[in-house]
Amino acid sequence: MEPHTQRESTLPVLPEAMESAIDRAVEERIQHVASQSPLPPLWTVKEVGKYLNVSKRTVEHLIADGEIAPIWIRGQRRFDRETIKAYAHAQVG
Repeated sequence: MEPHTQRESTLPVLPEAMESAIDRAVEERIQHVASQSPLPPLWTVKEVGKYLNVSKRTVEHLIADGEIAPIWIRGQRRFDRETIKAYAHAQVG
């Protein structure tokens, strides 16, 4: 009777361990695919504001003043990360 009880106690652990291993494998694959992408990463207005440490409203003013230019994708504004970094470095130096 002892082996049967011992076996039952290990069964619930297997699905969790398998799920955890699958989650890790999927995350690693996502990271790998993302690192291989030929497209540059794009930021939202919120992400630009976070990087520049300014409000979304300030980012809106930078756009309106022509200091930074968005890339329009189906009516949504996105920003090339490297262009925003270059803009920030130009403001400092």
